[in-house]
Amino acid sequence: MALSVPAALAASFDNADSPHTTASFKPTDGRVVIAAYASSSDVVTAVSLAGGGVTTWTQFATVAHGTGTNQRKIWLFRAYQAAYGGAAPATFTTTGVGTSGAWIIFEIYGADTSGTNGAGAIVQSPTNTGTTETTATVTMSAFGDATNNGAFGCVDRRSNAAITEEAGYTEIGEQSATAPGHTLE
Repeated sequence: MALSVPAALAASFDNADSPHTTASFKPTDGRVVIAAYASSSDVVTAVSLAGGGVTTWTQFATVAHGTGTNQRKIWLFRAYQAAYGGAAPATFTTTGVGTSGAWIIFEIYGADTSGTNGAGAIVQSPTNTGTTETTATVTMSAFGDATNNGAFGCVDRRSNAAITEEAGYTEIGEQSATAPGHTLE
């Protein structure tokens, strides 16, 4: 089955401190759901996610970039349920004061739903941070299937300027918090 990603279920930003609450959404039953959240403060040490018709969100990666007061972090969560609950907002709650947050939540059609809470959909999670706002390279292992595979990337940078993806990639969403400025794609 080919992989596809319909439009984002929820995407926005909030320039205030946590908690950050999304618009109401309902994932499609039987699909893996991914949530990407970008925090703007070095003092945020953890993020929890609840709601959105999902019983359990599982954090599977965190990437920090920048240093000191210029540090930003990306927190990634996954969920899988054969039957999701009704439409509802989701709430990101930080440990430590964050000055703004941005989020994009989407579902994947055709993903491997095996393992605990859709773990089979996440085969590898390599990360890298760039030293400039124009370059960063991530090396991935070979895909296990040459025809039915997908790659998901997440970018957060310390400005709220638009990010342009390279040819061959499709943007799921882009959100730019402004206080302080950072863009999640």
